[in-house]
Amino acid sequence: MFLLVGIDTEGDNQWDAAARANQRFENIYALPRLHALFARHGVRPTYVITYPVATDPRSVDVLRGLTAGGDCEIGAHHHAWETPPCTPEDVRRHPYAANLPLPRFEQQLASLTAAIDAAVGARPMFKSNPASRRCSTKGTRAAPTSSRRR
Repeated sequence: MFLLVGIDTEGDNQWDAAARANQRFENIYALPRLHALFARHGVRPTYVITYPVATDPRSVDVLRGLTAGGDCEIGAHHHAWETPPCTPEDVRRHPYAANLPLPRFEQQLASLTAAIDAAVGARPMFKSNPASRRCSTKGTRAAPTSSRRR
């Protein structure tokens, strides 16, 4: 039997509009403790990260430390409201990927992929938000293309 462990690695309290507008990442800074627990039990997690996490210098330092051991993967976790190109209205409205025009969604995937590559030096695994998408590219390392229905 195999257990897959994926950790949504995003800003604190994404369900609160004020928290989304003024992001904090305290949960990210605690990941080394969780990662040590995984290591003790032979678990190789995938940390699926959002654009703000990939561009927060302190979060990037944490993630680089985790990936240095070679015992985890970094994946992409798309949030339509905070991945460029996005607007302050998107942060307030909290839209999902399925509500975006396809060209904008593809631009956001390209932005997210580039930010993660810059942060950790590797293209991400992909994960979609199950509440917003019908298809997932989790487990692929392909170029950021859309898995949305056309």
